[in-house]
Amino acid sequence: KVCVLFSGGVDSMYLANRAIEDGSRPVLLHIVYHHPAAAYEHAAVMQWAARNADRISSLECLTVPVYAKALAQGVGEEGPRYVPGRNDLFVAVAVNQAAAHGCAQIWIGATAEDAGYPDCRPEWVREKSKQARRWHMDVRAPIICMTRKQIAEKAWRKGYDMGGAWSCYQPNPVTLKPCGACNSCTQGGSNE
Repeated sequence: KVCVLFSGGVDSMYLANRAIEDGSRPVLLHIVYHHPAAAYEHAAVMQWAARNADRISSLECLTVPVYAKALAQGVGEEGPRYVPGRNDLFVAVAVNQAAAHGCAQIWIGATAEDAGYPDCRPEWVREKSKQARRWHMDVRAPIICMTRKQIAEKAWRKGYDMGGAWSCYQPNPVTLKPCGACNSCTQGGSNE
């Protein structure tokens, strides 16, 4: 069984669909923390999980205190939003939840475009997997060599349910749409 770190974005929706296609009924772990797009992410998670309830084992939504000031740079501001230690914390929580649900693997949606972040690189994934083996689990990043454009194209070809994906870091508060300028939007992460 697979535990998928599930943000409600294109990357995690792809992974959930892939786990299902591979014959798993994944446990989806959505980590809620304070940032400008939290409500949009949560809505995407809940809608996808409702549409696919018969194909997943469970959806766990946990609130975790994460200092994420970098995500609030301003609507339409270009560039990355780096939150130190976020994925370290997410994987630690995922190991705990995966153990509770009998999962042998944890999947994280790091992509080729995320390589600028220290906690999205192959060597980081290998280190987290080495640590998780203490609890008989494996951490994987199945799409770490793919771009978001490749992910979206492959999802479309396979007919994956990607409806309502939300990957923008800071939505426009007037239009309630993705900003179009943050790294996630410009890399094709927004489903708008």
